[in-house]
Amino acid sequence: MKQAPEDVAKDANCTFSVRFRPEDFANLTRYARLRGVSVADQARAFLLDGLKDALDPAEIERLMDEEKHRLLAYARELRGEA
Repeated sequence: MKQAPEDVAKDANCTFSVRFRPEDFANLTRYARLRGVSVADQARAFLLDGLKDALDPAEIERLMDEEKHRLLAYARELRGEA
């Protein structure tokens, strides 16, 4: 089995459980097997990638813009301007 990606913690000190639908877990397992890593290492890598993306300033700005437009459209609708 391959080593975990370099950006995955080698000395993890916190664990938690994640509930998956059986088909999602099967897909994760198959993907990990294709990559030659453990399911835990692959799940950790996906989680860390998602966290990195979620904290990216450009992604934060994009989400704030979406929310702003959604709220402004709703305010116009409430005022009868839609």
